[in-house]
Amino acid sequence: MKYIVASRKQAEALYMNLAGHRMNDTVVILNEKEVMNCKRLAALPTLEEKAIKLTGNIYTSSELKKLINEGLSI
Repeated sequence: MKYIVASRKQAEALYMNLAGHRMNDTVVILNEKEVMNCKRLAALPTLEEKAIKLTGNIYTSSELKKLINEGLSI
């Protein structure tokens, strides 16, 4: 499973449901499945293109855990 640390503002602009997500004032963590199934991003075929639209970066589970442990305040 991959995760996207995305712009909260961009995710909200696409009407993504952020309830229950780990987030702060600027970023939100989204999982691969919800990003791939987002109807407003359906025109973009790849996870990479969708992450760019969300102004985000893609991480594996272990990379994300390391990022959080190193001080990403989410």
